[in-house]
Amino acid sequence: MLALAFMLVLVFLLQPLPGLALWLASPLLFLVYWYGVRCYRQPRLAAGLSLQADGQLRWWQSTLPGGALREGCLVSEFGLLLRWQSEHAQLHLHWLLADQLTATDYRALARRINQFNWQCAATKHADK
Repeated sequence: MLALAFMLVLVFLLQPLPGLALWLASPLLFLVYWYGVRCYRQPRLAAGLSLQADGQLRWWQSTLPGGALREGCLVSEFGLLLRWQSEHAQLHLHWLLADQLTATDYRALARRINQFNWQCAATKHADK
């Protein structure tokens, strides 16, 4: 969202606009600026995640509920998609981007998610 706002500001800076168009666009530019400042000043909370060998996960210092991993978690070089089911049978999705974790933690979590996906696939084929 912030990148889109930055591109919008660049369009207004690079295009010659008449005074009326600039005056009409000024509330939008102010909102984009206000949103950027608000995002920058927003405090970051360090949230922790513990993942057990049986696929149980628990979030620390977060409002996200714990639960059991479900089949279909994704691993890519840019992020991890966690799919889990809470104790109240609600399905949850959450992206963890690669720059939110240290490289060592990211690789360890990606390895554990891949192992979980392989175990799910193996048990699915064994049941057939």
